[in-house]
Amino acid sequence: MIEVVCWYPELGHLMLDTHRALARLADVSAHAVVARTQTAERKRQGWATADISDIASTSLDCPNWWSVGTALFRRMPNALHLFNTMWTDPRFLPLIAWGVARGARIGLITEPYSDEVSGYYGEQSRARGEILKAIRPPIYRGAGLIFGRRVKPVFAISERAVTQFARAGFDQRYIYPYGYFVNGSEPSVTRKSDAALRAIYVGAMLSRKGVDIAANAIGEARTRGTSVTLDIFGSGDATPFLRDGVQYKGTLPAGSAPKTIAEYDLLILPSRYDGWGVVANEALQVGVPVLASRGAGAAAIVRTSGSGETFDPESPAELVACLERVSRTSALLEDWQKKAHAYASRLSPETAARYLRDCIFAFENEHAAPACPWY
Repeated sequence: MIEVVCWYPELGHLMLDTHRALARLADVSAHAVVARTQTAERKRQGWATADISDIASTSLDCPNWWSVGTALFRRMPNALHLFNTMWTDPRFLPLIAWGVARGARIGLITEPYSDEVSGYYGEQSRARGEILKAIRPPIYRGAGLIFGRRVKPVFAISERAVTQFARAGFDQRYIYPYGYFVNGSEPSVTRKSDAALRAIYVGAMLSRKGVDIAANAIGEARTRGTSVTLDIFGSGDATPFLRDGVQYKGTLPAGSAPKTIAEYDLLILPSRYDGWGVVANEALQVGVPVLASRGAGAAAIVRTSGSGETFDPESPAELVACLERVSRTSALLEDWQKKAHAYASRLSPETAARYLRDCIFAFENEHAAPACPWY
């Protein structure tokens, strides 16, 4: 029996479906530690608070969080404690240090750090962005120097994270590529070949998210005669991005994104930086192809599924060319749709949970890493 304790800053939909699937495996005992029900930022973005009453869990959202956390290490001395990042919740790093000092088995599930100057949850000055961009690599190298040989395995969310943690000094043998996975929805219908190409963007109105890249590409494609439109959904001020062929449609209720995405021909994920971009999963699971920036971790599933194309966010002409190509060739879009349908099962939380279990088994028994379903 594999005993796993997963420590979450919050247990929202990005990890909850996979945790439930992990807990259902017959050879896994899974316990969740939740720092808080929901972060303030997720509340502002309109995310629903997850109901976790059906899973075994411990809350750190209390004044005596240190006693609760250290007691959990003592109560489960043989478990593998997987922390979802070292930094997101300020209580995690001291708990990791305490556990490492006492010989606890500790690993990570983590996104990469941003190498962009734009803010992650909100806009920031360029000066602040440049400072943060400069100090992140040495901070991670410092963490690698202290923890790199003792904190393992590392489940790295995106190819960028794999590279960053290896460079920081974490044991490369035990860095496993990973991602975010959510329950799928019913697939969409195939679009009519005589209709104009309809694209959708779902996300915050942040520079980091690259909404301007998508809007500008639509404008340029239309100028060059391509019949394509873009509908924007998400929180924030979309006014700077509106132009001919680009409309703002408001925010989407929690959980409704897949149903809305299914009404479109393409999803555009134009992020300058995104640790993953789970909206790409949601699109592929309803049979909608994706044009994904290579700045987003989820570009990997677009590439390996063959259900769309990837582009360089620093080269907007690549996205324009993608739009022109798919608009000219209806057979290309149909091929992408078929491949998305065929690939959807690989994006299930059940697949992710089995892979996580198999990686832990390989790590504990010094076996070769299992094949990754998504890279």
